Amino acid sequence: MVKKEKEISIVNGKNVSLIGFGAFDKIEQEAVKKVMSTYIKKIEERTNYNELKIRLKQHQRNKLFIHEINADLIITPGISLNAKFEHKNPYKAIAQVMIKLINEISHQKKKNIKKFKRIR
Repeated sequence: MVKKEKEISIVNGKNVSLIGFGAFDKIEQEAVKKVMSTYIKKIEERTNYNELKIRLKQHQRNKLFIHEINADLIITPGISLNAKFEHKNPYKAIAQVMIKLINEISHQKKKNIKKFKRIR
């Protein structure tokens, strides 16, 4: 039988969901929310988005857990940005994924500016 992953909603009024973080303790979940809130503010400064999904997959290698974080940032229907990172520290993995998303947003903005300059 397929085990349904627990989804945690985060940040008041924002459309952000954390999937697969149900295995974490309450204290760890609060730490994840704290890390996420700082990066969400940075993303909101750069763009408006419809939805942000963060998925956690844990892989055990010997005695060590590797945390794989996948992020999907849906800006508008049809435009989405994706990032993926693996690390033994889940907070570092979340931070790296969010940095990748922020860099991709900046890249897309520069790319669109160049496209508009060519048309004129």
